[in-house]
Amino acid sequence: MTCAEIKNRLTLREAARLAGHDLPERDGVRFCSPLRPDRHPSCTIKDEVFADWSTGQHLDAIAFYAAARGLETSAAVHELGDKLGGGDARPAEKRESIVHTKSEQLFRKDTRPGVMFEGREGADEDFSAILAARRLPDQAADGLHLAHYLRVLHFAEVGGFACWLVSDESRKLAEARRLDGEPFPAVGTLGERKAHTLRGSVKSWPVGLLPRLSADRHRRVPIVLVEGGPDLLAAFAVLSALPMSERDFLPVAMLGSAATIGPDAIEILSRREVVIIAQGDKAGAEASQRWAGQLTKAACTVRVRELPEGLDLNDAVTRHGLKACIGIVKL
Repeated sequence: MTCAEIKNRLTLREAARLAGHDLPERDGVRFCSPLRPDRHPSCTIKDEVFADWSTGQHLDAIAFYAAARGLETSAAVHELGDKLGGGDARPAEKRESIVHTKSEQLFRKDTRPGVMFEGREGADEDFSAILAARRLPDQAADGLHLAHYLRVLHFAEVGGFACWLVSDESRKLAEARRLDGEPFPAVGTLGERKAHTLRGSVKSWPVGLLPRLSADRHRRVPIVLVEGGPDLLAAFAVLSALPMSERDFLPVAMLGSAATIGPDAIEILSRREVVIIAQGDKAGAEASQRWAGQLTKAACTVRVRELPEGLDLNDAVTRHGLKACIGIVKL
């Protein structure tokens, strides 16, 4: 495959993702270089060109991939050609990607680069570690892989620990949990905690709301709203247990029962079908009613499913299996 063919099929941001980096989705945003130690944001993107104003570098998709992978240009072209031709990466115009709809433009008025973390590709042992820590059945692995493909489930080192994180393409919110299932130790003003919310996160954002999904599909698909990262992965596990033709909902999660859905998210959720799965405790019931009230005012069709006392969706999947939980999440 020639350089010209690759450039026609691959955007700068897709090339960066193939090299293991996520670049800001909006042109003109200043951010720290992923290619070198950079304590002060000195890089921008404009018209498919990565510019590092401190070093004077200006890189297109192929040059960025080569720099990120430490390759000569010829080797980068060969490697990208293999990836594109072998099915590991599809042509940019055919990939599942978010189109800037009116509602997306609304929250992208925020000029911050978003929550930053250095994610990596998930390995088999990472998915196995989540299954073990969350006590999910082996069949749930398909759902974890789906969440990872949609860029809702990530893997990264946080605080010196190997972690899984939930986030999405907006990077408005990211929460990490340790792969070994242990809590984060107390540090500074933070006490011991089972989940660590990354700095800069906006807790009013339903995580997973903007996955790597086409705009047309995103507009049509109903929403299943759960509480917490573990229930988000459990919802993806239930989704993957359905036949491909019936995978007709998108799992999202509020990370905390005290949170209220923000106006930027309400704009995207308005006039949608939403199923809320309430955790089986007082806080879960109160949260689900609060979210239902917000969504109803936004012209959503809302159904609330209450789990038995003391259970969340992760518990239900663990106890009863994936197929038994399909009725909880289906419209």
